[in-house]
Amino acid sequence: MSEPERRVNLGGGRSTKPLRGLSLALPLLEIAILALGASLLARVALKPPVVRDFRTYLPWSAVVATAGLAALVLAAWLVVRWPAVRHATAFATLAAIVFARARAGTAYGRRRGWPAGSLGMAESFDAIGDRDYYRERAREYGPVFKTSQFGRPVACVHGLELAREVLRDTEALAGATLPYNRFLPDGSLRYMGSRVHDEEAPFFRAALSAVDLSRHEGIARETCARMLAGLSARSIECPEGSAPRADLHGWVFIVLASIFWGLGPDDPRLVELDEAQRGLRLGRGGGPRWRRELRAGLDRINALMRARSAEPDLAVSGSDRANALGAVLAADPNALDNPTRAHNLSLVFRLGLADSTSFLDWIVAMLGDHAEWQDRIRGEARRAIGVRPEGRDTVAGRFVHETLRLEQSEYLYREVARPLTIAGHNIPRGWLLRVLVQESHRDPSIFPEPDTFDADRFAGAERSRREYSPFGVDDHGCMGVPIVHFLANVLLEEVCHGYDLRVLRQAPPEKGTRHRDHWRPGSSRRIRLTPLEADGPHGSAGSGS
Repeated sequence: MSEPERRVNLGGGRSTKPLRGLSLALPLLEIAILALGASLLARVALKPPVVRDFRTYLPWSAVVATAGLAALVLAAWLVVRWPAVRHATAFATLAAIVFARARAGTAYGRRRGWPAGSLGMAESFDAIGDRDYYRERAREYGPVFKTSQFGRPVACVHGLELAREVLRDTEALAGATLPYNRFLPDGSLRYMGSRVHDEEAPFFRAALSAVDLSRHEGIARETCARMLAGLSARSIECPEGSAPRADLHGWVFIVLASIFWGLGPDDPRLVELDEAQRGLRLGRGGGPRWRRELRAGLDRINALMRARSAEPDLAVSGSDRANALGAVLAADPNALDNPTRAHNLSLVFRLGLADSTSFLDWIVAMLGDHAEWQDRIRGEARRAIGVRPEGRDTVAGRFVHETLRLEQSEYLYREVARPLTIAGHNIPRGWLLRVLVQESHRDPSIFPEPDTFDADRFAGAERSRREYSPFGVDDHGCMGVPIVHFLANVLLEEVCHGYDLRVLRQAPPEKGTRHRDHWRPGSSRRIRLTPLEADGPHGSAGSGS
């Protein structure tokens, strides 16, 4: 028998063609699985938040991306060179794809009593850039649903009444902290445990409420007028107009420096205070440099507070309660020796500066988008805002409340410390809890035509916290509510009584690359402030102010 014939008859006369086909099909199948896994990873990597992070952190992101590509090339070589590696990698990739697909399904976890919703990674990134994401999911799945934040499960609660019931279980919930929280012995006010918070929150709330805001109104109006004059001049000189955010930040810094520390607008120490607060980069964290800058910033502000407390108006246990530092020292003369209290006062100042600036940016955006309200605010005389800044008895006051309803007050986070049940759904330990504040404020059963800006919806009776709660749903609410209203009302009156505001260039709202980041007016948005004639139909003389 010839050699070819012997090869054909090996194995009892059976053909080897099926085996050859399988040996060819298996590698092709494995390569297809690996290609599918790579395409799914690429889909996530090209999501807008990932791309924005890449651009933001250049060149370090380029170094990381290059290292990742090099690792992929090495893995590809190993897969081609060693069939055993290819088999194992393809099997692991297939298992990961199956698991990810199952986890992304809305029914995942139903047998364990979990709420509906997707835990998929791609949808997690969609939640960052889609303003209607949580609202649409609440419509689809009901008041309790699940999603994820970079893979970590999140239980979302829609409706303030339900949220208040859930948040009463303080044993099952803990603060969803940011890295800066660990620099304070007992944590920051936002993330303190219930025991410490029950003592510290009333102390700070009483101290801040004791500040007489009317004593700062002159400075607030004078510096606001100066800020608006500069912004107006630049907006007229530039054909495209100007962006107001930087000007608003500078003004808020000056006013808060007066309210918190009693520093006048021309005090040379404002430069040192500004440098110190810029070192408190609270939104991110991690590296040694960040830790050094944060500690240095807290220490510099504390040193400034100590020096300020030794000055005549504050030296006798904070005898002057015209500012927050004086009020704190009056309540506790040893407060600056207590890191929890001293550093929390610094953090309240820093967070108030950022949050107030963002909110005032929305105030200006709303004035531009709904210009008819400028005439209505202009038609009322200026008033003493510092006496009752939160009032709704003026158009400006109601304008502030309506802006708060629609913007800035977006969410509240907690961490599930032990299993709990919400509306019949089981929420495991380790999940995050997100209360959908902004979406709850757009409930048509509470606010008819919820997407329409109508400040008059706040005329008349007060809204309960089960309907409207822009500064917090439970006892961990904002400490500076009167200050926010004070700043917003001063700005509204000074703009409307002195200028006509128009939007020259619209821009869609923007957001950072994290779920906790807030939406804000687009950075390319431009406005123009045109001074009103003093004796014209919209001028100050005509307004009766």
